[in-house]
Amino acid sequence: MILGHLAIAGIAKRKFLAENFTFLFAASYGPDLVDKTLNLACGAPGRGVGHSLLMFVLLTAAAWLFCQRFRINKQLLYIGLILWSSHLITDLL
Repeated sequence: MILGHLAIAGIAKRKFLAENFTFLFAASYGPDLVDKTLNLACGAPGRGVGHSLLMFVLLTAAAWLFCQRFRINKQLLYIGLILWSSHLITDLL
């Protein structure tokens, strides 16, 4: 599914041409980036914290507050959340 997440980020780049592909890539691979980092740092299992609904809710709240605090365009927040949730959905398939 590694290439599938990359393809989703590529499709998002076509739709949102002004956005940075690095951000789109990171949002698309977000759950894996969290889980792999925790696995390397403290031996946490493969699919865990990053693939949980709780992490998605906490990330959404933190990103919303970050956007409010620094007056960042909320469209970027929505794109990131869509890509993160698309990762979770495609992992279920």
